[in-house]
Amino acid sequence: MKKQIAAELISIVGTENVTRDQHDLSTYFQGPVPAIPLLAVYPREPEQVSELIRYASKESVSVFTLKDACFSVPLPDSGGIILDFRHMTAIERVDTRNLTLHIQRGVTWDHLGQELARHGVKTLLPAAATSPYVLDAMVCRVIMRSAARYPEVQVANLKVVLADGRVHLTGSHALSEDGCDSKDDGGPNISRWYIGAEDMYGIPVRASIWMYPVPQAEEFMFFGFDALAPALTAIRDIPRKEVCDQALVMNGHYLAMLTRDTATNLPPWLVILGCEGNARHVGFRAGVCRHDAAALGGKELPAMNEHLAAVLHRAWYRPPHSHGFYTFISRVQEFRDAVGSHVHGPMAELFVSHGYGRAAWCEFDHIEPYPTGLTKIFDKVNDLLVERGAYFDRPLGTLAEKFYAGNPSYLNQIKLVKKIVDPQRILNPDQLLRGV
Repeated sequence: MKKQIAAELISIVGTENVTRDQHDLSTYFQGPVPAIPLLAVYPREPEQVSELIRYASKESVSVFTLKDACFSVPLPDSGGIILDFRHMTAIERVDTRNLTLHIQRGVTWDHLGQELARHGVKTLLPAAATSPYVLDAMVCRVIMRSAARYPEVQVANLKVVLADGRVHLTGSHALSEDGCDSKDDGGPNISRWYIGAEDMYGIPVRASIWMYPVPQAEEFMFFGFDALAPALTAIRDIPRKEVCDQALVMNGHYLAMLTRDTATNLPPWLVILGCEGNARHVGFRAGVCRHDAAALGGKELPAMNEHLAAVLHRAWYRPPHSHGFYTFISRVQEFRDAVGSHVHGPMAELFVSHGYGRAAWCEFDHIEPYPTGLTKIFDKVNDLLVERGAYFDRPLGTLAEKFYAGNPSYLNQIKLVKKIVDPQRILNPDQLLRGV
C-alpha cells in the first residue's frame, strides 16, 4: 500500500484508526494474513466512510467490508482497505411510537438489547448470525427465530455510501430523516437493492430497524421427539394455524452449542414453540400448540425452561463450518441424507420454520474435533446440496458461481447492475463471485 494512501486515510480518521499491523489484520482471516497490501480502517461516523470511499475511488483502491467473523472468500491480489465499523455504535433514535429504530453499522446485539430494554421494546433475534453487528444480520437477511410469523426483511430507510463516496438515502429518508419512518419503500423499492447484495452496490452505514413492544405475555414450550419426521411435521402444521411466533427443531448437539447447562436423558429431537402477545391470547394459542404437538407424539419438557430461559433472549450464531439453506419441510430428510453421505460423524442440526410453515431454514454445523480434510468435505457437501436444489440465501465465491449457474439471466443482471453503480469495482470485488 502506497505511503501516501495510508497518510491520507490517517488524515480522515486519525492515526489510531488505521493499522497494517499483522496481529490486528489476523482477526479478519481464518488462516494466515494473505501476502497482499492491506490496511484496516476504523471510521467513527458515516461522513468518514463517505470520505474514505471517495478517496479510495480516486486512487482505484478496493474497499472490503466484513459481514462474517472472518473473510470466507479470498481477497484479490491487489489488496485494499478493510473497513471495520466497530466504532460506529450510535443508536441515533428509538422511536417507540412508530416502532422503528435508527442504528449505525457497528451496533451489536448485546448493546442494542440493553438499550431497548430501557424503552420496553425489542427486535427480532437471529437464529444464525455470522456477525455481532445488528445491521450486518438485517442487511444479509439472516434467518430470525420468529420467522414462522414475521417477514424476512426487518430493515428499511438505508443510508448507503456509494462507490464514488456519495450518500444514497432510501425509503422515507429520501424525503426527510426527521419524520416518522415508513417500514417499506413506496416504490420503486430501492432499499431492497442493497439488501442481500454483500455491500457490492453500496455500503449501508445506518438503517431503520423494525421494533416491537415487549409482549404482555410470553410462553415457550419444549417437546421431545424420538424421530425427526413428526418433529418436522410440528413446525410445518402448527405455524399454519397462526398460533405461534417461533417453531424450531434441534438435535442434542445443537442444544449443547447453545448452553452447557442442559438437562440429561433428552429425546433425540427438541421442538421449541413460542407464543407472545396478550395474556389471554397466549394462553389459547399455547393450548393449541400443546394439543397438536402431543398428537404428533411430542412429550412436553417443562424443565427445559430453566435451562434455556437466557438463551432464548439472545442472538444465536453460526459457526464457520456450517451448511445453511432453505428448502420445503417435506424435503428436509432428503437433504439430511445428502449431508450424511459425506459426513460420517455427528453434526449440530437446526431447522427453523419459515413463512407459516411454508419452508424451513436448515443448518448443519460441523463439530470439533473437525475431521481430516474438512475443507474438501465441506465443498463436496455444498456442491451436492446445490445440485439437489437447496436454496442458499448467501452463496459466496465458488458456491455462488455454481448456485447462479442455474439462472444465467439473474447472474447477468447482477453483473450489469455492478457495472453501472461501481464501474471500477471498488466495493468488495470478487467477494460475491469472481468478476463482480
